[in-house]
Amino acid sequence: MAVPQTATRPDKRRPDVETVFTINEDGSRNFIQLADVHGRWQRRRNILYVLLLAIYIGMPWILIDGKPLIHIDIPNRAAHLFGA
Repeated sequence: MAVPQTATRPDKRRPDVETVFTINEDGSRNFIQLADVHGRWQRRRNILYVLLLAIYIGMPWILIDGKPLIHIDIPNRAAHLFGA
């Protein structure tokens, strides 16, 4: 009776500078798994992202001397920064 051959998975490769790490020697893909990060610093980082995005989005509505904080006028090729 013949013993069925089981497909063995290749050993985990380590990245090097001579080859592309995401492609194995047999041509199959070597998927990279992202780490799921949690914790105090990740939470602070996400709060900072939201705060900076809110500032960026709100800048056109902040007025200095009656002019927007940032105004980029592409058709007229003009940009006004900080109300100037």
